[in-house]
Amino acid sequence: MSRTPFDGLEHFARVVMERLNADGGERVELDVSTRARDWNGSPPRIVWRPSRDRFTGAQKVARSHNGRSLITRMAGATIDVWGAASAAGVDPAVTDIGGTEALVARLCRALVLTGGPMPFLDMQGGAWVEAPGQTALGDAYTLTIAVAIDVPNLTVPTVRPTRAVLVRPHGTPGDGDVDAGET
Repeated sequence: MSRTPFDGLEHFARVVMERLNADGGERVELDVSTRARDWNGSPPRIVWRPSRDRFTGAQKVARSHNGRSLITRMAGATIDVWGAASAAGVDPAVTDIGGTEALVARLCRALVLTGGPMPFLDMQGGAWVEAPGQTALGDAYTLTIAVAIDVPNLTVPTVRPTRAVLVRPHGTPGDGDVDAGET
């Protein structure tokens, strides 16, 4: 599990994708956007789309900020996964579904290793994409998650004087400004 305090969903997605791309499999590009699903990117590809958040009471997470938590934001995301089919002539051949299945497994491993156990990472469900526009480049899978993002109490530091030094300024008595030199 990552010890990094995540400041939001995009930060979490980048850490997950770094772990996924370090696992020795084919490099996968990342998009985090509410609009990137329909872009014609080539598989293998993963698109993180921020979705509904929910808020819970403060939970101390191992990767949280130092200090007191005010609340925990369960940042929701819908993750679209497109695997790639094998190039022509590759044996054994991998279908779009097989490539997507393998990429979903890599993603799930990276999610759990980065986000930690429930309730800090809530893997809510998944489904195969059936919309024709989104399957033009191959079979796609959608995974829905929520990850705990700590909302810390960032108090404004207070200044406490340690000593006071009265300096006799060159003020004008009776001008309305009281200074240390007036009696």
